[in-house]
Amino acid sequence: MLAAPTRRDIDIFAASYDGSNLWVGGYQGSLQKNMLLKLNANVSPPVVLAAYPFEAQIDGMAFRPGELWILTEYVGPTLVKLDPATGAVRATYALPHGFSYKGLTALHGNLYAIRWINSRYEVLPIVGL
Repeated sequence: MLAAPTRRDIDIFAASYDGSNLWVGGYQGSLQKNMLLKLNANVSPPVVLAAYPFEAQIDGMAFRPGELWILTEYVGPTLVKLDPATGAVRATYALPHGFSYKGLTALHGNLYAIRWINSRYEVLPIVGL
């Protein structure tokens, strides 16, 4: 894949830095698709290193060594583990239903999601992944 400037009509809903590259997820209007972009943000303007179509809106992203985690909504709230080298899905995990999830982060090897519950946001530790 050839690198290209980031001039795209994309609404960005989530972003995460892997230590070398910036990853952004959003909706690209010209393609009418949700997209995941890997950017070299160490140059100006940033350069697209890879672009992957995604089946659902990306509501959060987080990195752990060798893993890119995406928070999305398929049939229900779902975490998707991707191979950052290829964009291939490695696994999916259902989150508890009945909540609106709006963010994801990794801290000290653990994943945490932000969800709306009882008229307020709370941080949900995600254990066992």
